[in-house]
Amino acid sequence: MRRTRREAGRAQPNIKRLPIMNTVLKQTGLALGVLFLMAVHTNQSATATPIFSTRLLQAGALFASGTDSVSGSVGVAGGGFASGTVDIVGTEITSTAVSSRGTGTTPQTNTEGSYTYFDLIFSNILSPADTGDILVSANFFLDWNTSDPNTFQDFVQVSADINEGPVEFSTSFDNQGTFNIATPDVLVPLNEAVPFSASHISRFTDSVVGPETGDILFRLVDFTLPDGFTVNSAEAGIVNNFQVSASAVPEPTALPLFLGGLAGLAGLGFMKRRRKAT
Repeated sequence: MRRTRREAGRAQPNIKRLPIMNTVLKQTGLALGVLFLMAVHTNQSATATPIFSTRLLQAGALFASGTDSVSGSVGVAGGGFASGTVDIVGTEITSTAVSSRGTGTTPQTNTEGSYTYFDLIFSNILSPADTGDILVSANFFLDWNTSDPNTFQDFVQVSADINEGPVEFSTSFDNQGTFNIATPDVLVPLNEAVPFSASHISRFTDSVVGPETGDILFRLVDFTLPDGFTVNSAEAGIVNNFQVSASAVPEPTALPLFLGGLAGLAGLGFMKRRRKAT
């Protein structure tokens, strides 16, 4: 069918709008991308600062301390000495203690390490906006090795607290080995920042001539959750109930902006391909 000159003229404005649409999509995509980055930065800076505590003690006297890692040594009467290190990365606490007995001396080295994070977010995977409460528990792994396992004075005590419960979970061991530890169930709210803390205390006493070494690894494995639920933490580096690192990850509230930014960039790419094709 042959079009008249007037009908052909009506079609021209649609063609001329294409460059304007490209510009709008481009600006929209960039704006959404910027908003996403701002949301991530805001969410990360709005959370409370994590708390770390580490100490080394010899015979009950503090000889070194730090905020997230500590090391030190001290001499004792009779030529003995005590030394050690404590480090915290994410939800993992590691410590090494060395006690060396001198003449007529029984040195003792205590290690302490603890952390508190304030941004654990428990949520429904299929309905992220759900509210309410769920029961959760934390699963830990403890690996304790000592060069003098028969020393009756040695012990390791571990503790954990979810959502600042009225009673902190705590248990202790007086023999080396590997242990899987589960805390009791605790009620936590959905889509609200939940505090979480854990700690370990150890004591190593040298009972023979020569140094005694004690190594401890205490770390969070995961949380036991109802089916269909997960947990994330930017501070502790927990993503989908799995600790990937201690580095920051985007908060759930930033995801809508992130998806919007992706949609804008996808639209921009589509228009570029269309323009090349014409």
